[in-house]
Amino acid sequence: EGRAEALLRHSIHEQTQAFVHGALGPTTRKAVKHDKPLKKALLGLRGLAADFPSREARAEGMDEAVLKSKEFKAGDHAHDFPPRAAPPAMTQLWLLRSAVRALSDDRSLFAQKSSLLAEPDLSREVAKEMRSFYVQSAHFEPLLQLSATVEALSDVSFLWTREFYLELCDVVQFPTSMSLPWVLTEHVLRQRNTPLMPLLLAPLGVYNCC
Repeated sequence: EGRAEALLRHSIHEQTQAFVHGALGPTTRKAVKHDKPLKKALLGLRGLAADFPSREARAEGMDEAVLKSKEFKAGDHAHDFPPRAAPPAMTQLWLLRSAVRALSDDRSLFAQKSSLLAEPDLSREVAKEMRSFYVQSAHFEPLLQLSATVEALSDVSFLWTREFYLELCDVVQFPTSMSLPWVLTEHVLRQRNTPLMPLLLAPLGVYNCC
């Protein structure tokens, strides 16, 4: 594993944990304290993706009594995780993104008001953060597979194979009359477009650049 891969794994872990602990922490506490229907989903997300320094810290961080406490409310939980290069596995990432997408969707019951004066279980700010994480985390999978991603992006063998096949079969890929320089030149000549006549040879210069 190279240095780039290690840095990416560390960064993805940090972004994921900052979202789970920091962005969702207060909302999870509120849902647990008031025993809202959203509680089960948020605790499921926390149990799925949250990282803790130790087993004891994890047990405490998942304890509903601790989450409802004043100490938890007053604390800053944006850094309640150890800094390490341990991003979520692909299955964890897929489940996390699916749940976040479902919860923050405009059609979700948790993002809608239950009555005229009531506030939704998910505030606009939290829903916006969830959507932002969903979009951002779409890049995690190719970044976690950096070597395979770079190899796939730099593989242009299919172009060589196509050209080799056309040459082997003595087949024209498309007639010259369908090319853009030909179409532009033909248009100028047929329309007798006087202002463009001095530029008549310019489209043909495209072929010289190929």
